[in-house]
Amino acid sequence: MLMIKAMKNSMTSESIPFRLVGRRNPLILVPVRVNDKGPFDFILDTGASHCLISSELSAILGVQRDIEEEATGAGGSFKLAFGRVASLAVGSTKQLDVPIAVTGELEQIATAKKCRVDGALGFGFFKDFSLTIDYQANTLSLASGFALGSGSSISNAIPFELASPPEPERG
Repeated sequence: MLMIKAMKNSMTSESIPFRLVGRRNPLILVPVRVNDKGPFDFILDTGASHCLISSELSAILGVQRDIEEEATGAGGSFKLAFGRVASLAVGSTKQLDVPIAVTGELEQIATAKKCRVDGALGFGFFKDFSLTIDYQANTLSLASGFALGSGSSISNAIPFELASPPEPERG
C-alpha cells in the first residue's frame, strides 16, 4: 500500500476502485466525472503538475481554452491549451472550478496501452488531499486530511517533497 501525505488533519475517506492497464509499466486508471458527466478514464499521475483532458473530451465538454503553452514531459515537448472545468469528481470527492490542460498526448498513451484514456489527475487535483493506493484491493482513497487506511500505521507513510514549488494558479 502506498500512501501520499498531503495534509495532516485526520478525516475519513472512501475506497474508489481503479484498474491497472498495460502489462509492462502499468498505469492506474480511475473513473472520474467531469462537469457531472462520465465517468471517464483518467490516469492517476502524481508527477503531473496539471490535470489533463484529451482533445476529444475537451470537444465533447465544450471546454474553453484560454492560452496555449509549450510543455515538457517524459516523451519530450508538446503543446498544452489551458482552460477550466466546472468540476472534477473522484468518487464523492469533488473540486469546483478546476484549472485543466488540454492535450493530444493522451491519445498516444491510449494507443500504447491499448485502452481509452480521457485525462490525467495530477497535482492540481491531489494537492488538497491525502491519497492512499491499495494495489492488493485495486482501490484508492482520498481524504481532505491525513487518514490512514484500515490496518495501516504511520510507519507505512512515506514522506516526500515537491522538487520545485508549485506555480500560482492561472486566473
